[in-house]
Amino acid sequence: MKKILLQEKEINFSVEDLPMIIHGKEGSGASFFSIVTAANLFLNGNKILFFTAYPMAKEKIINQLQGTGEENNYYYIENVQDIEKAKDYRLIIIKSGDQQLFSSVLDIFSNDEKIIFIKNIDEILSSELFAKLDSKNLIVLSGDLNNSEIGDKVAALRFNTKILFSDCPLLGLNSLNLNKYEAMVTGNKNGKLTLID
Repeated sequence: MKKILLQEKEINFSVEDLPMIIHGKEGSGASFFSIVTAANLFLNGNKILFFTAYPMAKEKIINQLQGTGEENNYYYIENVQDIEKAKDYRLIIIKSGDQQLFSSVLDIFSNDEKIIFIKNIDEILSSELFAKLDSKNLIVLSGDLNNSEIGDKVAALRFNTKILFSDCPLLGLNSLNLNKYEAMVTGNKNGKLTLID
């Protein structure tokens, strides 16, 4: 499992850091950082609904769990019939890119204290799905906000934690000049984040 460092000290994220936005353009390291963050939240005892645009994210998050004792404590939902079977699992991964299935999962788990983690928001977060998140605090949104059709709506949310791997005019942060796998965090935590082995 990769470690997240803030100013050279290892940190973990918790529900107090939510809602959270992770922004980064392609190639910045934001995508893999998002996987590590989801695994970090899960390994610290949280329940996670994980939705992404691409199937390889499922493999990457499971890889992060190897050797932790939690590598089999997840359920992969491929269709509506699977939703009921998933209820006893702390990590629920929804079939990548299936917005309709994800919407059904959100409806069924609407009152559960689960963190809703959406990766690739620039590709899979529609206005309809966004409306379902409007009143929720336990959310992590990750992707390239600059390329999202609803980037302005997302940027208007009150985030306890903003993590930027690249410039984001919508969030008012520019000229970051960061290396790959480096980010600036503001909010509950402040400073430079890095990923290490």
